[in-house]
Amino acid sequence: MADVEKASEKGEAGEKYYDVLVDAYLKSQESYDKAVLSLSGGALGVSIAFIKNIVGGKKIQSPLMLELSWICWTVSLVIILLSLLSSTLAAQRALSQYRAGALGDDPGGFFNKVTRVLNPLGGLLFIIGVVFMLLFTQANIGGS
Repeated sequence: MADVEKASEKGEAGEKYYDVLVDAYLKSQESYDKAVLSLSGGALGVSIAFIKNIVGGKKIQSPLMLELSWICWTVSLVIILLSLLSSTLAAQRALSQYRAGALGDDPGGFFNKVTRVLNPLGGLLFIIGVVFMLLFTQANIGGS
């Protein structure tokens, strides 16, 4: 990674600053992954409780909206789990590249690119699931 070389050129202070930035980035990414996993899993649970307690024995309106929200949240969970795996593999690859002195401009290689696609996709699917659940809720509560 070109940034590592730039940090080295700036001496020890530059390296420490770079390490702080990397640590902040990793903590931020970890928090994001945990949040999406928790929210998607929790949303599935809340929606099941909603069906049982609110809709109850009444005829369910717009069941497709409910099914689409469940699909979005389930796929979001799977994508974030895959993202965690690809992130680990990217870190392993970057470490290997660093040890070999070949970090270059693409640390982590393919797995880093995969992670950069999966993370926002997982969050987007969670949000889409929320929209479908809101539509389902409105059809079942608003129409009562």
